[in-house]
Amino acid sequence: MAYIELGGIHKDTYQITSEDIDPDYRLKLTSALAYFQDSVAALMADRFIAAFDIRPLGYIWVISEISMTLGENCPLWRERLVSEVKVAELTSTRAYFDFILRRSDGEVYASGTGIWTPVEIATGRPVPIETICELRIPDGATGIRHPKLRFGAQGELVFEKEHLTTLGDMDFNKHVGNRAYINHAIDDFPNDIIENEYVSSLAIKFIRQTFIGDTLVSRCFRNGDDGRDYIVRMSLPSGEEACTIKISWSERTMGATEISDVADVRRMHSGSSDASRVALAPSAIPVGSK
Repeated sequence: MAYIELGGIHKDTYQITSEDIDPDYRLKLTSALAYFQDSVAALMADRFIAAFDIRPLGYIWVISEISMTLGENCPLWRERLVSEVKVAELTSTRAYFDFILRRSDGEVYASGTGIWTPVEIATGRPVPIETICELRIPDGATGIRHPKLRFGAQGELVFEKEHLTTLGDMDFNKHVGNRAYINHAIDDFPNDIIENEYVSSLAIKFIRQTFIGDTLVSRCFRNGDDGRDYIVRMSLPSGEEACTIKISWSERTMGATEISDVADVRRMHSGSSDASRVALAPSAIPVGSK
């Protein structure tokens, strides 16, 4: 029977591949987010509510909000990470998934929350979760009341850029995926910020879908007084807003990644067989908007 249940922890192990890293061998933010979403996918598949379960019924899962914090000590190529996800809160139309991404020594590198909402394909409107599955709340289980996502005051315009969406931005729901918006937003920042700072927190609220061939107008505004917080608003040329992203940068206090650091990680994880060193994630099972 299809169901979603409050509580419990689902775990998956991932090994960082060359597709997951930046030019300094560090795990990309969007790769950390991909691990989170893949773990949610696996959890949903176990409960018979994955995309391939509910799409034939006329529904899809859509991610409406994501917030996450990240540490400076970024995992490197070939490191193994453990993703922990749980259903932390349930409302009539929203499932809140909390996640933690741990290094092999237990150190928490990233954590956050994502909101999944079932949507009727024909109308594009949210539907109650009980439309697609049973809601289960075990005796004694209590959910976590998550605060409403707020972005704060919008300051001066810093820059404005345009992006033409391509096939590479699409996900299996045939619209622009959430990681594509984040990639564009981060890549728009000047190189001196990207090279000398790191994203310490990020929050995104999705407002409307965009599709292949759409032009996205990305406007970046200051947010706060310390000069490292920004709000990025992405919209269509008509002015219809697609999403709002808050990005907070922090100064790097650790030096650049040395090749010896990467070699140390390789040696640390080279004792296992080739089969176990292949990415240990379950097959990417689509369950909602990426």
